[in-house]
Amino acid sequence: MQYLVFIFPLLFMISFLLGCYKILKGDPNGLFIFLIGGLPFYAISLSTFYLIGGKNIIPIIQTTKEFVVILSLGTLLLQYKTLFKWTLLDRLVLLFFIFCSIYVFLPLGPYGFIQRLLAFKGLSFFPLVYFCGRLFPLRKTHLEKYFSFILVLTIAAAALSFGEYLIQTHLQAYTGYSDLNYYVYKQDPSGNYGLTWTFEIENGTKRFASFFSTPLEHAAASIIALAIIAGLYTEKRNQLFLSKFGWIALLATVVSILLSLSRAAILSYFAVILIYSFITKRREILSIFYLTILLFFIYLFSFSSKEIQDFVMGTITFSNQSSVGHLVEWLTGIESMIAKPLGLGLGSSGGITANEGDAVGGENQFIIVGVQIGIAGFLLYAWIHFYTIYLAYKNYKILKGKEQKIAMTVLLIRVGMFLPMFTSNLDTFIYISYLMWFMTGLLSNILSKPYADLEHKTV
Repeated sequence: MQYLVFIFPLLFMISFLLGCYKILKGDPNGLFIFLIGGLPFYAISLSTFYLIGGKNIIPIIQTTKEFVVILSLGTLLLQYKTLFKWTLLDRLVLLFFIFCSIYVFLPLGPYGFIQRLLAFKGLSFFPLVYFCGRLFPLRKTHLEKYFSFILVLTIAAAALSFGEYLIQTHLQAYTGYSDLNYYVYKQDPSGNYGLTWTFEIENGTKRFASFFSTPLEHAAASIIALAIIAGLYTEKRNQLFLSKFGWIALLATVVSILLSLSRAAILSYFAVILIYSFITKRREILSIFYLTILLFFIYLFSFSSKEIQDFVMGTITFSNQSSVGHLVEWLTGIESMIAKPLGLGLGSSGGITANEGDAVGGENQFIIVGVQIGIAGFLLYAWIHFYTIYLAYKNYKILKGKEQKIAMTVLLIRVGMFLPMFTSNLDTFIYISYLMWFMTGLLSNILSKPYADLEHKTV
C-alpha cells in the first residue's frame, strides 16, 4: 500500500494542469475536472509531497485550489454576455462576503492583519465558488458525465477503505500525514495509531478515511454521492431507475459510511433517504427505510461487537466523551456569541485558533461563523443554508430534465450536510465544500432563467 499513495499526487497534478488548460481554452468544464479529479486527493497529495521531501512546494500546492477557482471565475465573467439577473440568494451570498471582509480591517481579537486575512479566506472563500456555478453556462454542463465520475470516485473510495479494513491499516500511515500536520499546523500525532484521534472512536476501533483528509470527510463524501445517485437516477413521475452501475455506487456509499463511522453522517444518510421518500412520495422506499432501521438494530444487539454497541448507545444517550465534548464546546461558543454579539474577530474560531490550541465553539460550522463575525453573521450564514433548501424543494417539481436533477441533488446535499456541520468545520473539507457551493450556484443559475413554467418570485 505504501506505493499506492504516489498515485494520488499524480492524479491531483494531472487534474490541475488539465483543468487549467481547459479553462484557459474557454471550456468551463475544466473546473469540474479539478473539483472531481483533484480535490478529493488534495490532503493526501500534500502529505505525500512532504513525504518525498517536497516541503518547499507545499505552499504552492496549497494555493492551487484557490487559483483554479479564481481563474474559472475570471474566465466565466469574461464569457458572460447576457444581462445578469440578481437573485435573493446571490445577494445573500455577496452580503456574507462583504460582511466578512469588513472584519479583516476591524482590530478585533488577538490576531494580526495577515492572520485575519487567512481566516477570512477560510471562512468566506465559498462565495467565489458559488458564483462560478452561478455564471456557469448551463448548456455546457455535462451533468450526467461528471455525476458518473463522482460515483466512480465513490466506488474507488469504498474499495480502498474496505482494503484498509481488511488489513486494519490506515492509508495515511504510509504517507507523511503526521509529519505534515506538525510542519503546517504544529499538531503532534495523537490517538493510538500515530495519526489523530479522528481516525478512531472512543474504544479504539479504527475508522477509515480512504484517500480523503479524515474519516469525517470520507463520510460526508458518501452523503454527497447518495444525493447524486438520487438526483441522477430519478426520472419522470419520481421513478427511481438504478442501473447496475448505480447499484454498485449505492453499495459503495453503504460501505464507506459504515467504515468511516461518523455518527452525524450515519444519521444524515438515513435522513437523506427519508426526505427523498417524502419528496417523491415513494412509499416502498419509506417501507424499506423502516425495515433497514429495524434490521440495523437487530444486527446491533444480536451480532455486533460490544464495542460497537457501546459506541451506538453512547451516541444516542450523549454519554460518550466525544458527544459530551461537542456539547461543552457548543455551549462555550454560544456563551461567547451572547457575551460578544459582534463576534471575537476573524481567526477566533476554526482553523487558525485550533492550531494555536485555543479554539472557541468546537467544530460546529455555524458556531464557528458566529464566534468570529457575531450573531448577524451567524444568522446570515444559516439563512443562506436553509433558504437554499427551501428553493430546491419549492422548485423541484416545477423544473424538468437536467435542471430538476440539479434541484434534487442540491436539496439532498444541503439536508445531508446539516448534521455534519454541527460536528465538523465543514469548510475545511475542500472537496465537500467546493462541490456543495458550486452546485448551489448552479441551482441559483437555473432559477434566474426565464422558464415559462417557473415562478420567478421563488428566486
